[in-house]
Amino acid sequence: MMMKIIQLLTSAKPIQRISIVHIYTQSVNSNDTNDDLIKTSSYPDDIIIIRFDCIIQDYRTYVELLSALRSSTPNIQLQICTIDMRCIGLALVSSFLDHVDKRFVHTLRVPYNVLTRQNLKYFLPRLPTLTKLHTLDLSCNFIDFRLNHDDLEQFCNVLSQLKHLKNLSLSGSPITNRLEYILNSIEHSLDVLNLDFCSLCENDLISLCQMSTRHQYLHLDLGTNRLNRFMRTLLLVLMKQKRLVVLELDYNRFSSNDYLELIACCQRLTTLKCLSVRGPNSLTTQLAAATFIGEHYPCLRSWKIASPIEYSLNRFVGNDEQNYLIQTIMPYDIFVNEMNKRAKCLVSIAELTV
Repeated sequence: MMMKIIQLLTSAKPIQRISIVHIYTQSVNSNDTNDDLIKTSSYPDDIIIIRFDCIIQDYRTYVELLSALRSSTPNIQLQICTIDMRCIGLALVSSFLDHVDKRFVHTLRVPYNVLTRQNLKYFLPRLPTLTKLHTLDLSCNFIDFRLNHDDLEQFCNVLSQLKHLKNLSLSGSPITNRLEYILNSIEHSLDVLNLDFCSLCENDLISLCQMSTRHQYLHLDLGTNRLNRFMRTLLLVLMKQKRLVVLELDYNRFSSNDYLELIACCQRLTTLKCLSVRGPNSLTTQLAAATFIGEHYPCLRSWKIASPIEYSLNRFVGNDEQNYLIQTIMPYDIFVNEMNKRAKCLVSIAELTV
């Protein structure tokens, strides 16, 4: 039996409508150009595989794709590799998972689907059936694992069954004093761990440090956790990581001294390519950090920071006199050029969030 494989990869833009591709052929012996086309392939025994990724952000798209999955004919197989469903509700996510071919799903992103305990219990048992799953994104679902130990236990049990899981995002879900349970449930090393805005405490950092023998990350995001309270433990965590490529520590309220100490410490991460430490810092602190990076970070390719507090805050308060003063000291465009020249890498400067 011949097999034709058609791969359809969606673009990065959200899909508004999803149309299922059919193959039509006309009878070779027919001379009538008005003959009806017959939905078939060149060979009656062909299996047509349509493999694609999907992004579903509205109910209409959900209904259309679900209808296509339900009406698939035996010789046409729809294989979804990446499922991205956001702002649609976890009940619909669970229902959708019941109708996909679970053997081919390797990425599941379900951010911004605010969870309740009831639909969490309905959703979690479906995850182990995705036997090839390597990416699980539960960010911005506000799952508070601190409130009920049974929910945490069920979640950890599910993670222990995902043998191919490499990328996990729990951004926006409070896990204070719970990270140890989560990391212990995964028997192999994760590549990507996103714990942004997870209310981490020092015990969670200690767990990260102790579990470094198992988990050596390529990408670690610990942003927005007020880690300035645990600087010594944070530095120990970083020193235990031997293959970090991307490190994100945005908006952790680092003082100038903490910030410069962190920059000095990260030079030991010889594999680091991208460092993100956005937050309120002064002009002189940023220039000093840029000089150090240029001299001691030969492999760094990208450095993400926030605009110095002198520029950003004056814009917010509308103080023209202060704006004129700081522009006299160093105009913003000169600051940008100076940062890139000193750091010797691509410096991405975002507007400071206050």
